[in-house]
Amino acid sequence: MFNWHNIHYIRMIIPYIFGVFTALYLVDDANQGLLLFIPAFILVPVYFFTRKKPQKYSLDVLYGIALFTLLFALGSFRQLNYNELNSPNHFTKNDNSAFLLTQVNEEPYDRENFVRVKLKVKGTIDSVGQIVKSAGSVLAYFRKPVEQNLRIGDEIIIHAENIQEVPTPRNPGEFDYKRFLSYQNIYYQVFLNETDWKTTGSFQNSVTRVASGVRQSIIATIGELFPKTEHKGFAEALLVGYRNNLNTEIVDSFSKTGTLHVLAVSGLHVGIIFLILSNLGKVFSNFRYESILKSMLVIVGIWAYAFVTGMSPSVQRAAIMFSVVQLSVIFKRKPNIYNSIFASAFLILLVNPLLIVSVSFQLSYTAVLGIVYFQPKIRHWYLPKTKVTKYIWELIAVSLAAQIATFPLGIFYFYQFPLYFLLSNLVVIPVIFIVMLALITSVSFFWIPILGSVIVWVTSLSIEFILWTVRTMQALPYSSFEHLYITPLQLVLIYLFILGLTMWLYSARKSYLYVTMCVLLLFMSTAVFRIYKINHQDFAVLHSINKHRVMSVVKGREVHFIADAEFLNDEYSQRFYLRPYIAENGLRKIYFHTWNDSVSASNFRLTDNALYLQKHILIHKKDWLFHHQFSSEKYTALIFEHWNLKRLRYLAQRELEIKEVTHWLRFE
Repeated sequence: MFNWHNIHYIRMIIPYIFGVFTALYLVDDANQGLLLFIPAFILVPVYFFTRKKPQKYSLDVLYGIALFTLLFALGSFRQLNYNELNSPNHFTKNDNSAFLLTQVNEEPYDRENFVRVKLKVKGTIDSVGQIVKSAGSVLAYFRKPVEQNLRIGDEIIIHAENIQEVPTPRNPGEFDYKRFLSYQNIYYQVFLNETDWKTTGSFQNSVTRVASGVRQSIIATIGELFPKTEHKGFAEALLVGYRNNLNTEIVDSFSKTGTLHVLAVSGLHVGIIFLILSNLGKVFSNFRYESILKSMLVIVGIWAYAFVTGMSPSVQRAAIMFSVVQLSVIFKRKPNIYNSIFASAFLILLVNPLLIVSVSFQLSYTAVLGIVYFQPKIRHWYLPKTKVTKYIWELIAVSLAAQIATFPLGIFYFYQFPLYFLLSNLVVIPVIFIVMLALITSVSFFWIPILGSVIVWVTSLSIEFILWTVRTMQALPYSSFEHLYITPLQLVLIYLFILGLTMWLYSARKSYLYVTMCVLLLFMSTAVFRIYKINHQDFAVLHSINKHRVMSVVKGREVHFIADAEFLNDEYSQRFYLRPYIAENGLRKIYFHTWNDSVSASNFRLTDNALYLQKHILIHKKDWLFHHQFSSEKYTALIFEHWNLKRLRYLAQRELEIKEVTHWLRFE
């Protein structure tokens, strides 16, 4: 039962999160963060000084304000202090650095043409070789071939001259990679050739390095056991969270069927490990300290698994919660599940406050809160009479509860809602338990000649069944609603509506109903205003997409994309650049054309590589676009790439204005 007064950590984490967001978006100076402590330093002593004196009023309000102010200031200060740009030793503040002494901070991400590595800066090196202790992070792209096998903890010296800020998005609605990296304390990137870096031969040994080595050993074993690429990629993602070899088509299938959480190591996986370890703990049945030994086995095993899989926020949350459960067994106390959830969140955010804006953190905690609160209530809607129907109904209740809590975030971040999530989870989750158990057994006992082969064969069949199920679900008509879009304000309003409606249904207080209806009315008002704007929009956009010439002409909910044939055949680029743009502008009628097509519509005409808008003409050439506005007599050459001098001179001789296109252009 949810009781606000018994959940102490929720009253601690709310002001702390407010403080983190304030520092993240409103305050950018660590010294300003210290000023936020002043009200707390005043209110806390006042409270303790006056509480012993008889008062005509309660001091609970003063205590609440003092605690709120203190935790708010703590959140702000922790965030400002965590931001490496605020460090006086940040490497960008040393103008004399010729090289950077760095350390591999995360497991390298291997791609087709490069290896991406997060580097932690340890020092700057000037031209005479003097090392100055420094801080900061750099995202490095090592162009292949990379002969040395980079590992966590390896020391690397890189050239500092090529380091640049992470660029801002170049297209409307494009994923903001700069902001995404800033939430990981990364603000700079560098592209390195073979001659731009070298290892020092030194490395820092740590638990993370050892865990990474174990992970790589498991990945290598899986690669030997499962020669089929999609089986190998799925097994690596499922067991240890390694997604480098995971097919994008598989990820898309799981996303559209509401089972993507299976591919990200989360509380589900930790729960399976917990069950396995709990059963293994039965070997201590005849020992004197059975409960202590069993609990210690579970705690150590879960945290070992958490380190091996990379310590994602969802895994940290699950590991902390299961550890609390086991400690309560040792000390014979019954924990409050909500306190465990919010305590784990508070501890994680205390270490890394930036995780509050992590999608995986938000989805993990909203899902578990939804399951804990809604699942018991949904379960009582129907009382099954057999064990089979009871098991099925329990799975349905869990899936419904998690979906109620997470669907607003799913729409906000991924622009879609999976329609068959109940059916797909009903089939996939039970099989996942079998596959996880089979994978662990395969990796552990593959060396046994006959038994190992049988287990691997069974595992392959199970993986094939899951992939077939998900693909079949995705192929069904209306498997997911796509191109959905809600604003940040609407996201908040949806959650307020869910909260208010739930409180009204289970308390029958009319005040909750009135508040809920007001929230619904406000949401509908924002939706109607957005629909009005969409229906009256009329513009064209020149997109800035590398190696492609892409235009979009929008009128109301209709859009015509005009692009080169290579782009129209590139599904990945279309999904990355156009999907958010389509959702954000509420576009429903979508058409694609090449520059050679002849098309005529109410607001544009395309013919002979020329696009005629109401006030503009754009003429498509091989290397550039010519732009002419009817109100002007001049033509402008829009340059997309780095041109040689001959081409630029040719354009200059024709007395053309030259404009380099680095970001999108909008034509009204």
